[in-house]
This record gives sequence, C-alpha cells and structure tokens, in this order.
Amino acid sequence: MAEEIIDKNDNEEQEQEQEKNSKAGLVVAFIMLALIIALLAMGITFYFVIRDVQTGQINVEGENVSIEATASITGVPNPPTLDKIVINADGASGQDSWQNLDLVFTEETSIITITINVYNVNEINSLALVFDNLTTAENINIEQYYYLNGQSDVHMITNQDPVYLTGGDYATFVVNFSIKDRMQSVTDILNINIHCTNIEL
Repeated sequence: MAEEIIDKNDNEEQEQEQEKNSKAGLVVAFIMLALIIALLAMGITFYFVIRDVQTGQINVEGENVSIEATASITGVPNPPTLDKIVINADGASGQDSWQNLDLVFTEETSIITITINVYNVNEINSLALVFDNLTTAENINIEQYYYLNGQSDVHMITNQDPVYLTGGDYATFVVNFSIKDRMQSVTDILNINIHCTNIEL
C-alpha cells in the first residue's frame, strides 16, 4: 500500500514536471516566433530601403554660351566623381551631361544631396538659367534651392523661372532627396535639366 502511494506521488510529480516543461517549451516557442516575425519585418524594411534607387542624368545645355558646370553628390555610398562640364561659345564644347547616376538610399532617414555650380565664364554678357527638375516624385520628397556667388541668401527654385547671372558670376543649385514611405521602393527617375541662354549686352 505504501509503495502504491509512493508510486502515485512519483507519477504526479513526473506529470507536474512534464507539464511545467511543456509550458516552458511553449513560452520559449512563442518568444522565438515573435523574434522571427520581428526579424522578418526588419529584413523586409531593410530590403526596401536598400533597394531604393534613382537612376538618371543631369543635363546642362546652352547655345552661344561660355559656361563651366561642376556637380557633386553626397549621402550615397561611394559617390560618383562628376567631371567638369565646359561649353564654349566659340564652338568647342565638352560633355553636356552627367549620365547613368544611381542614387542609393542606405536607410530610411537618408538624405541624398546633389549640388550643381554653374559659372558664367563670359565676363560681359549675362546668362538666364532655367532649372527644370523633371524627376518623378511618387515616393520621395524633393527640396531645392539656390544661392548666388556663395552668398548666404537662399532662394527656393521654381521650375521654369529663370535665374540671372551677370558676367563672371555663378549660381549654386542644391537638391535634397529623401524617402516618403520607407515601406515602399523608390522607382523615380532622376531627370534634371539646366538650360542656359546667352543675354548679349
């Protein structure tokens, strides 16, 4: 009889131990599942953020003008080196665009900045510069402004409104790109045109 009671107690203890182990295993399984879901969510977010790319070009055009244009891109890994653009009124001209630019956002808070300087090399005639940013903006914010001759006065850029440069002056155009919705990929195409018109005095 005593042995039966001891066996019964042992069985109950074993059942309680097994029940505790089952509950602990269940809790661990739920925790692991939550961690996996969290990691998957982060992975999906990172996937979209890292693959957000804009590809396109910046064109500088003008006839009968003497200009030099320089540009730089910041906020991207391994930013491209952009050669100077030189357009001479005498007929000799260099390249007139920066092409095949891939702008990769490395994280959702990234800001990619394009800075373009256009110099009026002609010391007598003026220039009218029309800055036209045709980049689509489905999932990006675009902030753009310019200033003259390195001065601190900042002017917002309005597409198609000319910026006037007297002889020997230069304009600096700044364009900032950022992501609107980090859960969506960016399929926008970078397309900036600057048209320069000579104004004879």
